[in-house]
Amino acid sequence: MPGEQQSDSVRRDLDGPPRDTVRLPRGGGEGLLVAALDVLGRILGTSGQEPWSPERFRVRGELEVAALRAWADREALWVNPVDLGTFRRGRREHDLFRRSDHLTIVFKITRGAGFGLVPTPIDVVSGMISDWFGVLPAVPSQYFERLLLSNQLYPGLNSLEGFCEWEGRFCIITSQPFIAGRNATSLEIAAFMKSRGFTRLCEATW
Repeated sequence: MPGEQQSDSVRRDLDGPPRDTVRLPRGGGEGLLVAALDVLGRILGTSGQEPWSPERFRVRGELEVAALRAWADREALWVNPVDLGTFRRGRREHDLFRRSDHLTIVFKITRGAGFGLVPTPIDVVSGMISDWFGVLPAVPSQYFERLLLSNQLYPGLNSLEGFCEWEGRFCIITSQPFIAGRNATSLEIAAFMKSRGFTRLCEATW
C-alpha cells in the first residue's frame, strides 16, 4: 500500500504479536472526540486570539500534535493504516480507506498541511461576504470542534478512531457511515445550507 508505515502505528498486546488496531473496545466514537478536545484544553488551554498569525498557528499546531502523540501513547490510540483496508486518494481534507469486513463504514485520515480546513477572517473592506474570509489549514482542536458541530446536525456522523503516521506526517483517523449517493449540484448544496441558516463564505465553505 502506498505510504505504508509500520513501527509506531502498530498496537501490540503486551505478550503477543501485532493485532488488528481498528475499533477495539476503548469507548471510542463521539466520546473520543470530546476526550481529545478535553486533553488539548487541559494541557494547552484555549486562546482568545484567533485567528492566529502564521507563526502562532505553526507553534499551536506543533504543541497540539505533541499533546496528541503523548495521549495516543498513554491510551494505545495508534492505529496501523494497514488495518484500515483499501486506500483511496481523497481530495481537499482526507484520504480514504475501506475494509471488506466494514462496508458500512468509511475510514478517513487527514491530509495536507493541517487538519481539515477552517474559515479565517481577512482584513479587507468589501461589501461581499465571500471576500471577508479565506480558508486555511486547521489545527487539531479546530478540526475536532468542527466534527462535533457536524454531529449536532447528524448524530453519530463522525467518530474518532485514533492516530497514525502516514506518508511522513502525523494524521488523525476518523470514521463515518458509508452512504452511497451522487455528487450534489451547487444549487442543491446552496438550498440545503440556506434552509438551515448557513451563509456562504467563499467557494465550498458555508
